[in-house]
Amino acid sequence: ALPGPDFVMSRFDAAGARLACPLGATLRALGTENACTLWAAMLLRARVAVYHPGGVAPLLALVRCLPLLTWHRTRWEATLRGVCSLSDADDLAELKQAGSLAAGFVEPELLDMPELYDVLLDARPLKGGDGQGVSLKLMASGAALKPPAKVARQVAKTLDAVGEGASETQLVEALAAKTAELLEKAAEIAGMDEAEADASLPEGVGPFLRRLHEAEGVGAGA
Repeated sequence: ALPGPDFVMSRFDAAGARLACPLGATLRALGTENACTLWAAMLLRARVAVYHPGGVAPLLALVRCLPLLTWHRTRWEATLRGVCSLSDADDLAELKQAGSLAAGFVEPELLDMPELYDVLLDARPLKGGDGQGVSLKLMASGAALKPPAKVARQVAKTLDAVGEGASETQLVEALAAKTAELLEKAAEIAGMDEAEADASLPEGVGPFLRRLHEAEGVGAGA
């Protein structure tokens, strides 16, 4: 074997490795409304598919952004699939059975298989060839993933406060802080009567927080 540098686990910056992706640029490209929806989809453990026709390397960079939206969950690898193949029987079977998944694809056939996902993150070039675009599309199964207006405004305010020149670390920390606030509120209302809780909250917030609390309880510690 050729000599090379030894890998020392204690020197490996796992957090830094997770942050090495274009989260800020991706959220800006999506726009505030779609960025909030993608954040909610990841928190609610939806099936998120990422399509990138540019090849495996840019696809993986985009897929790796998704766990940063749920930074508090340390065990995200189990539901993350960097590259899936629609021609692989095992991959296809797993995708059809998955209740929660974030998976990447380079095959355009994915676009004709909406039954596999609730949310599509599509990185096809913009029309007219004017640069690379990123768009988000909700399937019928994902229609309820859009956060209620009050929550969306809070998340949008968080994104605006961070600013375009912020580092990925600053962006992730800001989103994580807002998520922690919502998780605390979700736990608070979990034991309350639903009608009572909903009456004390803006429209749609109660049901959203209950779904968030339920999703957080799936695989405790994940």
